[in-house]
Amino acid sequence: MKLSKKKLNQALSNSIKDGAAYSAMDGITSTYTTPFALALGANDAQVGILSSIPNLFITLSQIFAGKYIEKRGGKKVAVSLSLAQRLSWLLIAFIPLFIFQGSLFLFIFLIVLIQVILSFASTAWSAWMGNLVPENIRGSYFGKRNTITGIFSFATALIAGWLLGLINGLIGFSLVFFLAFIFGLISYFYLTKIPDTGYRQENKSNNNLNVFKFIKDFKKYSNFRPFTVHMSLLSFAVNIASPFFIVYMLNVMKIGYEWYGIVVATEIFARILMQRYWGRLSDKFGDRTIMCLCNILIVFYPLLFLFAVNVFQLILISIFSGIAWSGFDLTSFNYLLDITPPEKRPSYIANYKIYVGFALFLGPLAGGFLSQYFASTTFLWLSGLQVIFLLSFILRGAVTAYGIPRIKEVRAKKILPVSDVFLKAFAIYPVRGITHELVYVQNRFEQWEDGIRKKFKSLK
Repeated sequence: MKLSKKKLNQALSNSIKDGAAYSAMDGITSTYTTPFALALGANDAQVGILSSIPNLFITLSQIFAGKYIEKRGGKKVAVSLSLAQRLSWLLIAFIPLFIFQGSLFLFIFLIVLIQVILSFASTAWSAWMGNLVPENIRGSYFGKRNTITGIFSFATALIAGWLLGLINGLIGFSLVFFLAFIFGLISYFYLTKIPDTGYRQENKSNNNLNVFKFIKDFKKYSNFRPFTVHMSLLSFAVNIASPFFIVYMLNVMKIGYEWYGIVVATEIFARILMQRYWGRLSDKFGDRTIMCLCNILIVFYPLLFLFAVNVFQLILISIFSGIAWSGFDLTSFNYLLDITPPEKRPSYIANYKIYVGFALFLGPLAGGFLSQYFASTTFLWLSGLQVIFLLSFILRGAVTAYGIPRIKEVRAKKILPVSDVFLKAFAIYPVRGITHELVYVQNRFEQWEDGIRKKFKSLK
């Protein structure tokens, strides 16, 4: 179904409103899931399990997701499961009110349930939005959308940290998770107002990509194959350490919930500032080029963490992380849409999530057990979780060196080397922008000065 320009603009507007409210919810839930587990008494291995086990069930569920979504339709699946996901957070909000011996395991179970539901819903949503948003404006539109949604995620992450610092004990978590549930309901309202324009399989054809056949015929998908392999390996390298940065800040550096909220909010704010910038650059130079540039930056994040000794250094590292991940997340999502055919997009995305999902399962699990092993071990000047951060840096570098050259551009007409784009992105364009702003301010000042002179002449 093709929408008129007016209806398309309204649909895109509702998608932004949905994203804003959802990000307000996610700013709380994704930021304070691990702190809540730590408050319930979780150790490093259990934090690893909290991050890994949901990804195992997500991966298994994706075997059926693509075919199911193609038959049912993207909107129908996304809307129905989104409501279930939001109601699950209401249950979590009640856990601090009725603490008992198995509270941590109940929390992990509910997180697994939420993540599986969210995985199905996000696959459906990705296929739905891929068909809704015109290809020629994807970079700029999602850059704008992510900027707006990031503002709400920034605000709620900051507010929730302040509330948790103000309200001592687990009752603070109950309050912030209930607030997240309210934002989730607002998101659901706007989600239902977006029209369905996706493809739907009405018969049992061979268009559905059975996962076992997909693995067998993997080499057929020339652009999809190297991208999926790279994202899987990178996900493992990143997530072997990713869940433990939070543990390090709260349990080792002991910065407190207020400062933790500020550190997280700083990263989100950096993402906000860079989203539209990366969107414009991806439309100009292609998704692959910007994705590879940001991938290189991502490599150095755990290395910087090794030298952090105070919260102000953590804030600077968070700014760096926000710049890198904002561009990478935007362009990797757009690149996935670029290399998937619309009529088979749900199956492609589902099978992509299967490969990446196994990496997301194994990474935190390996990191959790390694952190327990190195808890009382020293390597060079590093100890405990710092060893895991060094390992993540090495793995990220190796994966990037292997995978980047194998990913090809599919959308941009003019392809420039990543080094040239790096120079333009971080030197030429920012300086040009600052110069433009200075010239603009100077011209406005001169106009104001001329106006004052004319008024004095008229008075004489």
